[in-house]
Order: sequence, then C-alpha cells, then structure tokens
Amino acid sequence: MTSPATRVSVIIPVYNGERHFAGTIDSVLAQTYTAKEIVVVDDGSRDASQAVIAGYLHHANVRLVSQQNAGVAAARNTGIRLAAGEYIALVDQDDLWLPDKLARQVEYLDEHPEIALVHSNIHFIDETGDRIPDPEWAWVAPTSGQVLPALVERNSICTCTVLIRKRALEQAGLFRQELAPADDWDLWLRIAANHPIGFVDAVTACYRVHSHNESRNLLKMQEAEIRVVETFIREHPGTVDSAIVRAKLFSVYSEAARLLERSDRHDEARGYWLRALRTRPTTGAPYVSLLWGALPRRHRRALAWYRERMRGLFTGKRE
Repeated sequence: MTSPATRVSVIIPVYNGERHFAGTIDSVLAQTYTAKEIVVVDDGSRDASQAVIAGYLHHANVRLVSQQNAGVAAARNTGIRLAAGEYIALVDQDDLWLPDKLARQVEYLDEHPEIALVHSNIHFIDETGDRIPDPEWAWVAPTSGQVLPALVERNSICTCTVLIRKRALEQAGLFRQELAPADDWDLWLRIAANHPIGFVDAVTACYRVHSHNESRNLLKMQEAEIRVVETFIREHPGTVDSAIVRAKLFSVYSEAARLLERSDRHDEARGYWLRALRTRPTTGAPYVSLLWGALPRRHRRALAWYRERMRGLFTGKRE
C-alpha cells in the first residue's frame, strides 16, 4: 500500500490573507493524517502575506509558489498542476480544518474506489473564529452517489471540505476563472457527470463568514450561477432530465431579475424575465413583473406608496 506521506497534496490559495492564513495552515499542520505537501500559492498579495507564509517554510512539506494576481481559481489550478499527491485537498486562506478531516476522508476514498470526490459538513465561524448559527444561505447537504440531477438543482458542496482524486480532476478539467465565483460548482458538476460523489456525515471544516466573502455579492453570484448552468447544459446535453434543467434555469433567471428590481434596475431585469419565460411560458410571475417594470418610474413609486398605505389600513398600522 502507498505510504500515507505520499498521498495527499493540500492547496491553499492566498491573496491578501495575512490576517487569517496562520490559523488556516496551523489547522492543516495539526491533522492527524500528515499531508505529503502543502502547496501555498500566493496570488499577487499586496499585504504581508508572504512574510506570514515565510514563517512556515521551515516545515519540510510546506512550499510557496508566487504568481501575479489571476484570481482564486487560477491560484488553485497552479497548485493542482504542481501537486504530486494522489489526492487533492483544498482550503482557502480564512477557513479551518478539524484535526481528523484528512484521516476521515482518506479512509473513505480508500474504502470506496469508485468515488471521485468526498465532502462533508461544516460549521460557520465569524471573524474572530467563534462559531455562529448557520446562516439562511447555508448550502451544504449530504449529497452522495449519482448526484448530478440534485447538484444541478443546487450546489451542496463546500470547497474547504473536499478531497478529490487527482486523476478525476485531470479528467474533468480544473477550475474555470471565467465562471467565478461559482467556478467550484461548475467543477463539481463536471466531476459528477462521470463519477459518483461521496459524503462523510461529520463536520470536518469551519467556513469563515466576513465582509469579504466573494459569494456574498448576491447579484454577482447569481449571474455566475447562470453562466454555470448554461455552460453545463451546452457541454453536457441530455445528461439531466429536461424538466430539472428548465426549473433550474427559471429559478436562476427569476432570482437575477428580482435582485435587479430591488436596485430599481428594471430595464436589466426585463431581459432575465424574458429568459425565464422562455423556460416556463405559462408561469404568471414574469408577466406581472414585466408589466410592473414597463411602468414609468414615477408611477411605480406612486403605486408602491399606495400599496403600502392600503396594507397599513388593513393591518391597523398607520404612518
């Protein structure tokens, strides 16, 4: 059997991560299963990240690769291409692993040779590392087996929990920066199109929530999800039931339209509502929204005021 010390490569992309990087790499070094290598990819940081990273280079299995800023997907890809391990683990510069994360997942992949990727549960933590309740947008779910239809419906895999066979990554292709910040979902879909997915029913990582989480830019994320779904359908026609595909397209188009409407960007929202109608032409909500958006802005404001006034009369609330 292959020695444990030659099997896992950990990839940590870093961009201006001086504040939390030490905690992240400490959690990787504290694993009960020792990784062959920890490849830290500095993606053109402008803060003191490299100085912090330098404090860990005395560890024999830690190495630093520097590149011009190209985005987190490109940084991950750099690390993956350089990785020598049979298994690839990913963790971002501000997330943490529990000590038995690798041990649990290596054991799982060893026992299930048909599985290409295994993931697990997470806790959410704040800026200081304290645990917080799961937010309403929490997305991890116990997705396992032939999961492609469920994974098209929604991403249920957290990047900092995955352990992936490198050969499956090479077969599927790596992360695609043009689909950021939903490029991780895009990769999981491509892997799931050809392989079953595994799940360890345990918390193995902590996902840090703070103001700089890229995924919290809701419109940017929604537009990226649209690109992911459209790209997957174009590249893998017929792999998922058409009803699931239509439902997902309607959902992502409608949500993007609503987000634009909240910013009073009705002209842009109209394009997404029309795309939603093409997937479900008998659904009424897009027609109502299109009519509302077609009204002059002053009329929308007047009607919105009147609607709130009437609501107040019926509920007993008065200005």
